[in-house]
Amino acid sequence: MAVESFKKAIEMDSTLNRWWYAAAVDRDLMRRDEPQIYGTQYIGDDSGKQKQYKMDTTQVSDQERIYYRVPTLTQQKENERIMNLKKVFFYYTGTNSIDKTIDLVKTEFKKGKESEYYIAESDLNNFGYHLMSQNRLEDSLKVLKLNTELYPKAANTWDSYGEILLKLSKEKEAVNAYKKSLKLDPNNENARNIIEEHK
Repeated sequence: MAVESFKKAIEMDSTLNRWWYAAAVDRDLMRRDEPQIYGTQYIGDDSGKQKQYKMDTTQVSDQERIYYRVPTLTQQKENERIMNLKKVFFYYTGTNSIDKTIDLVKTEFKKGKESEYYIAESDLNNFGYHLMSQNRLEDSLKVLKLNTELYPKAANTWDSYGEILLKLSKEKEAVNAYKKSLKLDPNNENARNIIEEHK
């Protein structure tokens, strides 16, 4: 019923999120113990890792997957790899050492796709903000500074770095960070406002 309902809804309104139809098809096949065809469903294995539910890759083309807002087969493999990477946050809580954690991130970053840890710009940014919320400001500073070094062309890393610098009353350095963020993203009104406030 879900499959038919989503199909009818999409026919009536093409702006709806078509992913739901693909997911409903896959879930229905999964319920009947048949291979999925789009690649939306994942299950946990005995080791606790997520893996894609069995799949028949011959029934649907990547063009159709894209139409239904499902990643291509190549993207799905990469997503599964990323899904099972270790979290830097847990390494930090296990060692209780920001310096060891920083060293780990640098080492893992050099490994690229061979890394065992998820060290995307967004995840490091979230880690830095978590430390900030715990009032571990110096630790947060180290993480957010490193993020600008690893991802120097990401406006958000400089914006976040500026925020922690302001919290530590390092206004001049903060303004410079916000200027870099604004240069990378001219639509960053937050950076523009802070620069104006600290003229």
